[in-house]
Amino acid sequence: MRFFPRGLRTIPGVVLLAVSVSGRCQTPNQSGQSAGGLGTSPAIQSSSSILQARQLFQEAAALFRGQHYPEAIPLLRQADALAPDQASIHHYLGYALWKLDQWSSAQVEFEKARQLDPHNPYTCYFLARIAQSLGHPRRAAAFYQDVLSLGPAIYDTDKRLGEVYLDEGKLGKGRELIEAALRQTPWDGSLYYELGRIDQEENHPAQTREEFAAANRLKSVDQTSIQKLLQLDEAVHRHQDALIRSLQAQVMASAGKDPEIMDSTGVLLGEGGYYAQAIEPFNQAIKSAPKNFEPHFDLAFTLLKLGQTAQAEAELEQALSLAPESPEVNKLLAVIYVDHGQTQKAIERLEAARQTAPDDPRILALLGEQYLAGHYVAKAIPCLTEVVQRDPSNAGPFSLLIEAYQDQDNFQASLKVAQNGAARFPKNARLVYEEGQQLANIGNYEKARPYAEQAIEMDPNLVDAYDLLGDILSKHGDYAGALTNFRKAGNIKSTDKLALKGIAESLIGLNRFQAALTELKQATALQPEYDQLYFDLVQVYMRLGEREQAEQAEKTFQTLHARAVAARNAQAPRPFKEQ
Repeated sequence: MRFFPRGLRTIPGVVLLAVSVSGRCQTPNQSGQSAGGLGTSPAIQSSSSILQARQLFQEAAALFRGQHYPEAIPLLRQADALAPDQASIHHYLGYALWKLDQWSSAQVEFEKARQLDPHNPYTCYFLARIAQSLGHPRRAAAFYQDVLSLGPAIYDTDKRLGEVYLDEGKLGKGRELIEAALRQTPWDGSLYYELGRIDQEENHPAQTREEFAAANRLKSVDQTSIQKLLQLDEAVHRHQDALIRSLQAQVMASAGKDPEIMDSTGVLLGEGGYYAQAIEPFNQAIKSAPKNFEPHFDLAFTLLKLGQTAQAEAELEQALSLAPESPEVNKLLAVIYVDHGQTQKAIERLEAARQTAPDDPRILALLGEQYLAGHYVAKAIPCLTEVVQRDPSNAGPFSLLIEAYQDQDNFQASLKVAQNGAARFPKNARLVYEEGQQLANIGNYEKARPYAEQAIEMDPNLVDAYDLLGDILSKHGDYAGALTNFRKAGNIKSTDKLALKGIAESLIGLNRFQAALTELKQATALQPEYDQLYFDLVQVYMRLGEREQAEQAEKTFQTLHARAVAARNAQAPRPFKEQ
């Protein structure tokens, strides 16, 4: 059921299915408020024409409820003559004309409605439907995209936009939208047919067979079960726990051997957060059709939500054996391996996911991060570079790419990335700090200082920015100013190595050796393996004339320094070897 998380539900499936099947527009309810976000009438004003237009509109709305569209049209035209600047009148008039297949006239009215109220997704939806009917797929796609930009998907927007993309050969975009539609109406067999088309085109025969088989099975599904699923969908949306349990029991009793219905039941429960209740229908779906990929994957995701990682991994391995090309399975397994620190296994799964979803920036970002974690910097850099080019809305990969170039000691390149990132995300304190840090890395401390100060102003809890500013001030001999900033960093994060070292060295610079000794003793208790603290201890003990303690600190420094060098060498960039 494509349960992989790309955001949860959009609107209740009851409304979606009703429109998907019949194309019926929502009409005002008894309270006078229009369902689906449509305005009912102009606000009451003193003008008699406005009041009369309101009355005509309400009469037309009553006719809509009985589907008497021809009779409603003259009433709406009269209302339009009295109040031509009311978007709801034009929208309803456009809908009535659309229902009568008068598409060009309907388009005129919907366009007027959109000019008056550009934030109504329903108007955009019907403009898209008209464009699609008139054979203008690109225009239709633009309107469907407008619907999605205004909020959650309404009606069957995901399905229809997905079909437009598929017809244009944009399989990746098409798949994402069809899968989103499946999360709303997992009983819709036509969506499985569309996925089958995609996998057939991409030469994934096993998944193609499974999806076409699911589409055929759903054609013969008992309509009573479908209605129960619709009711369950609505109950889950409203968090009606008692009704959910009752409906689940009814569906399990009537359709317990139908894998699609069982999987759909689990999906609906899972998307409402009822993960424990979703386990039983998923298990039943697997029992009925053990070779079906979907219930194994959906069960695995649910088990992860319940914190049962080992069981989830086993189900994902089973799903992978059924659909080794699945980007969702490979990506989710990779996340588990990342959490377990199994970098090489995570990379293998992400590489497999990348083969079938090359345009997914999330896979690329995670892959680049894992290359970096494995110190395969030469592989990480092109991967992360591609991410920052493809996903302009995500600031995170910029920091990773900066880190990768730093690992190569290529500070000019890391500075350029930081500058591009800060320019794209001027309100991101981390990237503003990074620009300053990279300037400092090439020795340009004067230019670096304002970036550190700006980052602190933007985010007063950004420890690294205080460390950077402290280091810059120390380089200029302002040890008092440096001490202030290192202390601020230490107050935010007591174990921060640079702050601990910076406080001690600032006190040494101020010739406050006894205070430095006190700080260093506390610092070594917090970071007993940090070699640089013992190097500073040697200096302090020598200044205080405590030669024996200085010699002991020197021995400790040499031991820890040798370990630190070995650790840095182990983390040095290395070539990636295919397993």
